[in-house]
Order: sequence, then C-alpha cells, then structure tokens
Amino acid sequence: MTFVRKLLAVFTVLGAFAAHADVRVDASGVNNTYPFDLGENEWSRMRYQQLYAAEAFRSSSPLTITGLRFAVAEDGFGRPFDAVLDSLVISLSTSDKTPSSLSTSFAENLGPDAAVVFEGPIRLSSRGPGNAPPVFDVVIPFKRSFVYDAAAGDLLLDIQNNNDVITSPFRAGFTPLLGRVYGEPGNSWVDAGYGLATEFVTTVVPEPQSDLMVGLGLAAIATVVARRRPAARQAV
Repeated sequence: MTFVRKLLAVFTVLGAFAAHADVRVDASGVNNTYPFDLGENEWSRMRYQQLYAAEAFRSSSPLTITGLRFAVAEDGFGRPFDAVLDSLVISLSTSDKTPSSLSTSFAENLGPDAAVVFEGPIRLSSRGPGNAPPVFDVVIPFKRSFVYDAAAGDLLLDIQNNNDVITSPFRAGFTPLLGRVYGEPGNSWVDAGYGLATEFVTTVVPEPQSDLMVGLGLAAIATVVARRRPAARQAV
C-alpha cells in the first residue's frame, strides 16, 4: 500500500504541470448573430475575424489552445438549438493589430504564424441561456492545437462560415479587449471595442523548470520500483 501511495503522490505532482487554465474573455449586454446564426440574416456565408487583446490572457507562460466555447445570448434573445454546419474553417494567429486598429482587409490582420485549427463539418448545440454565471456550452474542439504567447502580440480568431443555418444569437458586448471585422472580401465592416464573449480551452505550456520537475518525478518512480524488486524476490 505504501508503494501505491508513493506512486499516486508522484503522479499528482506531475499532473499539476499539465493543469488546465481556460481563459474567458467575457462581454455582455448585447446579442449578436454573427458569424454563426446566418440563417436569420441575409448572409449565405461570412468571414469573421475577432481580435483579443493580449492582456486578456493572464498567463506569463505560453498557452496551448485546444478549443473554443461560446454562450447564447440572454434577456430573451438566446434559445436552445442543435444545428449542423457543413463547412466551417477556423484559424488562429498572433497579430500586430489591436482591437482598435483592425483593417477591413482580412489578410492584413493575419500574423505570420496563422494556422488552421479546424476545418470541416461540425454539429453545434446549446441548452439555451442559463442563470448567472453564463453557460458557455457551444463547444468547438480543435483538430489541431495552437500555441499562443501573449508576449508576442494580440490573438486573432479567423472564422469562415459557409452555412446559412439558424442557430441562436450569441452573448456579446462592448469591451476594449475585443475588436472585430466581418463580411466578405471587398464588403466588410470593423467594430472596435465589441465582440463575442469567448472561452478558450487551454493548457499551460510547461516552463523549462517544470520539465526538470517532471524528470525528477520520473526518477523517483524508477527508484521506488527498483527498491521494490529485491523485496519481491525475497518474498518468493
């Protein structure tokens, strides 16, 4: 039993270095149908970019982003839904733009590390608005993770939605931490200080000293196992 307890203690320490650190950039007071609820508008497709100020990510270490969550709007506008989007493309990049300096040219907002994190069909759903705090249950898991370092600039979310389906208005609002540009090439608009409330599913990228601690933990496991073997032979 002592052996098992020691192993559990070591793995508990190791697991702490891969702890989740989800980041929520909240905005409220307004409902918004872009870019997912196009069936209620005159858009059959839309490109939508939203910029998140680096200061919204309260981590001194880079973050590995593995997914997104959104919440439907409250105050009688949001509703339960279950919809299939046949074609959705999502990219992330670090940008040298700020929420107040986005360009109407989508390409100018992208950073050199732009990467597609999701592409293909997806089923989105929500149970509907809940009581405070808001429920971020519209989930988009990535097919490819993205490592974001807030020290390198703001984070740009780039969504290309080619589906005119009906979902629900989403939770949105005004905050200097957000900015967006939406529409189509040659026909786009910019809103500074406004955007969708978003929750990023993340894990913290271990620092070098964390890697050292993991190595020490593995060494401890090896030592415990080595000490167990002679005792096991004597018992036979």
